[in-house]
Amino acid sequence: MNTIWSINEQRPRERLFRLGPAGLSDIELLTAIIGSGSANDPACAIAARLLEKVQGSLLGLYRTHPGELMNTRGIGSARCTAILGGMELGRRMTLRSEEKGSCIISPNDAWSFIRERMPLDSCETILALHLDNRSHVLLCDEVAAKRRPAGCDLDMRRLARSCLMVNSAGVILAHNHPSGECSPSEQDVMLSLHVEAMLGCIGVELIDHLVTGNNTFTRVEWRSRGPVPLAHGFRSRRG
Repeated sequence: MNTIWSINEQRPRERLFRLGPAGLSDIELLTAIIGSGSANDPACAIAARLLEKVQGSLLGLYRTHPGELMNTRGIGSARCTAILGGMELGRRMTLRSEEKGSCIISPNDAWSFIRERMPLDSCETILALHLDNRSHVLLCDEVAAKRRPAGCDLDMRRLARSCLMVNSAGVILAHNHPSGECSPSEQDVMLSLHVEAMLGCIGVELIDHLVTGNNTFTRVEWRSRGPVPLAHGFRSRRG
């Protein structure tokens, strides 16, 4: 956990110009984002309170609901926006591979593209990555009808509508397990089977189905199970 530095060192902006951002501690960077405080409540004290609230975890800070952040003394809507917006930019810079373009030729390519767009909150969701017949990305769409911590429902009508709208040749499904455990469940296998059958009716291939968690992923193996009867309801559940 970072501590408030001495009065002679309380110049994070000047230190940033002198040392570069990498030379500053977490609390100094957060202080620079917050800007100015008051004589009785300096910016570094506000930063310290925020980090104490999340036990020093930057990921915990990122995942904190804006309303909860604004319950911290000294944090209003403007500072909350600056903090979360700055962290999101950093996350996107880390995850995005702009040099690769949008051609998906492997599960790792799909994961690299999808993980930036996967929510980091405590509820499960499902994303559909639509590809053309040359494996270029056409659309990445959220297709979860209802999101819950223990599972989510797939909106099959939305998925089919998106396929027709962008003329998809294939779809890669991905859903997250907020617990971090990304081993596919039996429900994940059944979901893949049903989606493959339904997409086949409109000439679209289910290329892959990824389960994500804790900055990694696994692939759902469903093809060895054989065809299943078509159904109207689909649900993904954590194993």
